[in-house]
Amino acid sequence: MKSYKNKYTYSEAQKKVQEMGIETSKEYKERYKEDPRLILNAGRAYPGEWFQVLKPVTRCDFILQRT
Repeated sequence: MKSYKNKYTYSEAQKKVQEMGIETSKEYKERYKEDPRLILNAGRAYPGEWFQVLKPVTRCDFILQRT
C-alpha cells in the first residue's frame, strides 16, 4: 500500500472536509488541493471509512449541477 506522508488522520481529514463544506466525492476531487494534507485517493488511504464522510453523487445531482 502507498504511504501518504504528512496526511491527516481519518478524524482530522473528516473534520477538515466538513470545515471546508465539501459534501460530495465530486466536490472533494475538485477541491482537495486547497489543503496540501488532503489526498486525492482518500478512499484508499482510509479504506472502509471514507465514503461515510461524503454523500454519493447521484445522476439527479449531476443534472441539477449542469442547469
